[in-house]
Amino acid sequence: MNEVSGNNKHESNLVRGFALEQAKQICYTSIKLSKLSHAAIDAMIDCSKMVRYPANATIIQQGEFGRKVFIIAAGEVALARKERDGSEHLLVTRVAGEYFGEFCLFNADIPRTASAVTKQPSLLIVMDKLEYEKLNKLFHETFEGVFLVPTSVNQRSRSRASTRSAFSPRHSRKYSRVTKAPSIG
Repeated sequence: MNEVSGNNKHESNLVRGFALEQAKQICYTSIKLSKLSHAAIDAMIDCSKMVRYPANATIIQQGEFGRKVFIIAAGEVALARKERDGSEHLLVTRVAGEYFGEFCLFNADIPRTASAVTKQPSLLIVMDKLEYEKLNKLFHETFEGVFLVPTSVNQRSRSRASTRSAFSPRHSRKYSRVTKAPSIG
């Protein structure tokens, strides 16, 4: 995994500038991010890291605790769950303009319910929970509607979560609005 950069300062600025514009255009036209204004998308990209991953790179591992959401600017990412019998079950493949890992923004006490692996070289916008909280204060109306996790995902994850989770039905109602792009993460 490499943060977007070049071989020298000038090249680094050009590469990052091109990657930023590419990421913005993908986000502007993404159906799954359509509730975000251009100003919200610009702020999100400006405060996040852009990271390149090679093909077959593990981005998140099932069972680990997370504090980051990943938005795909280019490439494909497979989300898969390892079952108790050791078999792996492909849940979904995410493409440019989609995101994964957002569940941790609301429930950091619950481990990741799936692993995420790049299927091809990918460019990801990586936003951590603190950045999300700052942006949510500035753009509350739009951010709240995009990254909320639907009830069905909450219930599925809650049933697999450890008993030490502080998750309650009250929280489930709070985050039960359906988003356009639910994901496991």
